[in-house]
Amino acid sequence: MNILFTLNGEAVSVKTPANRRTSQVLQDHFQIQSMKTACSHGSCGNCVALVNDKLVLTCILPAFSLRDKRVVTVEGLRDLDEYQDIKRAQEKLGLRVCQRCESMVMLTAQAILQGDIAPTRWDIMSAFTHYSCSCSTIDSLVEFIQEARSYRRRRRSARRT
Repeated sequence: MNILFTLNGEAVSVKTPANRRTSQVLQDHFQIQSMKTACSHGSCGNCVALVNDKLVLTCILPAFSLRDKRVVTVEGLRDLDEYQDIKRAQEKLGLRVCQRCESMVMLTAQAILQGDIAPTRWDIMSAFTHYSCSCSTIDSLVEFIQEARSYRRRRRSARRT
């Protein structure tokens, strides 16, 4: 099956079996290095990507689902202005996440911070339900998201004036 979609802002096409896992397609055909497939059944969260702005576990998403969708991996996120809000908060707080978790944490942050919502502590904790690493605590992740949110708000207000 030939599947057309947008990957990190670029229109792409891939010929692959329709039921192949999206994580495999992104790794094998597009050399997405951040894509980790540890569990292959959606429990670890290391394979996340934003698909049409929603956080998705790509190890359980069949490739045919990508047709006409927008996919952003952490490689693409790094190219967006919004990434700077997330990165600045991480640096200010000294939040350290292991290499295995970095993509999941950054993409989850982006998913939470999209739009003009004000996520509650519960919203943030719920978004990290797949987070099971000991490299950071859930409290440090909540603080990180709240700090990134304030950077995002300041940047948006500066842009409007």
